Amino acid sequence: MISGPFTIAFVSEAAESACGADAFTPAPSNRWETPSMSDAISHTSSDREPQHPAAPLHPELVALLVEAAGAPPGWADRLTPGARLDGDLLLDEGELAALAGRLRERFGPAADLARLRAGLDLAALEALTVADLQKLIPEEGSR
Repeated sequence: MISGPFTIAFVSEAAESACGADAFTPAPSNRWETPSMSDAISHTSSDREPQHPAAPLHPELVALLVEAAGAPPGWADRLTPGARLDGDLLLDEGELAALAGRLRERFGPAADLARLRAGLDLAALEALTVADLQKLIPEEGSR
C-alpha cells in the first residue's frame, strides 16, 4: 500500500471526479441563508428523474412547513413539490415531529406523516418530498 501526501491527493482527486467537486464543499453553518440551499430547493428535480408532476403546492401545507421549520420570510417562495424534506429542506427529527402533529391537527388522521415515515426504509426516508406530504392531504370534499 502506498502512503503519504500523494496517496491522499490521488484519493481526493478520484473521489472528487467520481462525486463532483460540490460533494466536498463544507456544510453551511446557517441552513437558511446559503445560496446552495436555495439552489437545492429551486432546482431539486433537475438532477434526477421527476417523480411528481409539478402541481401547485397547497398553501396550508406550505404554511405548516414554514411554521414547523421555523423558517425566515421568503423561504416558502423557494419550495417545490420535488424538494426533499431531509436532503433539500434539512428538516431534523424535531421539525418533522412538529410537522406531523400540525398536519394531523389541521387535516385529520389521514394526514399521518409519522405513520408514512414508519413504513419507509432509510433510502425512502431520504427521498421523501413535499409532494409526498401533499398526497397525505385529503381532497377538499372528503374532509
